Amino acid sequence: MHSQSLRLQPPIDRQNPVSSVPESRSEFSRPGVFSCLGRPQGVRLALAMILALGWQTHADAETKLCFRFAGSLAISSVGQSRPETRGSDKVRKAADSGDLESMNQLGNFYQTGTGGLPRDEVQAVKWYRSAAEKGFRKSLYNLGRMYASGRGGLAKDGVRALEYYRLAAAKGDAYAMNGIAMLSQFGSTGVPIDLSEAKRWYVAAAKLGLGLAMYNLGWMIEVNRLGPISEAVKWYRQAAGNGVGQAMNRLGAMYESGLGGLPQDENLAAHWYILASGKNDPYGMNNLGWMCENGLGGIAKDSKQAEVWFVKAARLGNRLAMNNLGLMLETGRAGHPIDLKKAVQWYQMAANNGDGWSMCKLGVMSETGHGMKLSYSDAASWYRKSAAVGDKTGMFNLGRMVESGAGGLSKDRSQAIRWYRRAAQLGDKRAKGALKRLGS
Repeated sequence: MHSQSLRLQPPIDRQNPVSSVPESRSEFSRPGVFSCLGRPQGVRLALAMILALGWQTHADAETKLCFRFAGSLAISSVGQSRPETRGSDKVRKAADSGDLESMNQLGNFYQTGTGGLPRDEVQAVKWYRSAAEKGFRKSLYNLGRMYASGRGGLAKDGVRALEYYRLAAAKGDAYAMNGIAMLSQFGSTGVPIDLSEAKRWYVAAAKLGLGLAMYNLGWMIEVNRLGPISEAVKWYRQAAGNGVGQAMNRLGAMYESGLGGLPQDENLAAHWYILASGKNDPYGMNNLGWMCENGLGGIAKDSKQAEVWFVKAARLGNRLAMNNLGLMLETGRAGHPIDLKKAVQWYQMAANNGDGWSMCKLGVMSETGHGMKLSYSDAASWYRKSAAVGDKTGMFNLGRMVESGAGGLSKDRSQAIRWYRRAAQLGDKRAKGALKRLGS
């Protein structure tokens, strides 16, 4: 398997609730010292403050391998609602009396399993629809979001989602504008990709102060090359000023690699990773863990602190952090005690979350009997899963097993060549070598 460097993360659906009101609006002093909350503090103290304040709620040279992603698309995955201090009984009583805000809140309770109610997305859709049919802006957006993701018993339907988003956007809903932009950027059933339309709606939402839209606009400009990276940086800065952790992390990554016209500066990178972690961003936590593990950016080298950040990120569903923890435990990276059983558990957790690298890793461990039962059939199964989600090393290994007929697979030269070609197209040098050997 190959080492991975800093790269952009494909869009994900983050599970952190986003307030219906955009968040309200530290500076770097000298190398190794950050200004935290306006007062010069050491990095160690800044990290301690983040922890104390509870801001985190809820067979290559693998010892040098660390998984890093530089950013993610910001998606509000939990419905809009006002902060609710009433119990669900009072909210239900008000909803039954026709109060639209309470209908929407009851839907949010059911969607998130809060307010003393069980999680039931079908019931959430029912209440969102009840309020949406009466024109309630937040529920129009929430119902559109459920159609966009195919949740709550609804079939995924981009056209219906767009219909409800447009109704909410006409009432000035910035989240709905962000939703229209996302459908336009990536397309959906019945909704063609239209980047100019996406940009128009992101700008509209950003003008209303929605930090998520500012970040997404910067991300789209950078990834789709719709303008100079400096323009993306401008939007990242505005989003960071509005409290968006993903934007803080992206700025950190850009300083670390010297992109977007920014100077390469590990100290400023660490500064932004600390701020992103303080906003509960799992990618910022993973990157901060890397800085702690390697003693970068003015941060003292501390493998135990690195593990703390990797665990926090992993608990928020970050597959990269899960893999970093697996590697620490498997290889003794950064002087960590080796524990193959726990390493496999982290790899399996990442694999269960759809990570192709960890699937391939489990295949290697099964094929070699390293930390797992020796089983060629299990190895072939893991390689097939890895290849199915686009991992080039999984494709190469699957091609290798198909070529030799290992793991209970039928020996098939032509199928092996197909897998080698797919891996080679993604840049796998071993696959290119295999194709040359086979004369293809």
